Amino acid sequence: MAEASTVLCTVAETGQRTVCGMLAGAGLATSWSHDRAHRFFSAARWSIDQIGLIVFDLVLTHLVADGADLHLAVDDTAHRRRGKKVHGAGWIHDGSAPARNKLAFGHRWVVVGVIVRPALMSRPVCLPVLCRRWQGKGTASTVELAARMIKALAARVPDRHLHVVADAAYHGKSLQHLPAAVTWTTRLPATRCCITAPQPVPASGDGPG
Repeated sequence: MAEASTVLCTVAETGQRTVCGMLAGAGLATSWSHDRAHRFFSAARWSIDQIGLIVFDLVLTHLVADGADLHLAVDDTAHRRRGKKVHGAGWIHDGSAPARNKLAFGHRWVVVGVIVRPALMSRPVCLPVLCRRWQGKGTASTVELAARMIKALAARVPDRHLHVVADAAYHGKSLQHLPAAVTWTTRLPATRCCITAPQPVPASGDGPG
């Protein structure tokens, strides 16, 4: 249970100076040197996908019933950055900006989270487990990035069904080849409509007797 508490405290620490905040939230501030954490993020070689999959395993072990279907949420978020030397930064849309101008300079991240209902809370929460940075026009779209992450999670738990929810921005051909155990719920664009094939009308006398 200690590992699950660490994960929850780490994810919940969303303010500024989050490296120190994560140590305090996970109860490690007195046993880990802050330099150790800063060195890990600035100089160590590590895979964000591997870390995300380990967090995913911990969430399933401690917060999801054995064999239960998984409910996932997909969305993207804008991380505003400043400076001419910030790697990968560019002009992006920030839908959460309070001003009418939604244009921002920074990174755009696509995030996948697991929706869980911890016993200590009265409402469900979404715990982020995987994320990918959108690298701009001409590269993989946000929908493609989301589909790749969902496929990675589905491969991690081949015996479970995954139910994904996303907003209207997440639809397209990239979702046509998802694993059979994955369902994807989103809002259809205003230009689309659902049509069912008309049923043949039986000729007179051909109906059931």
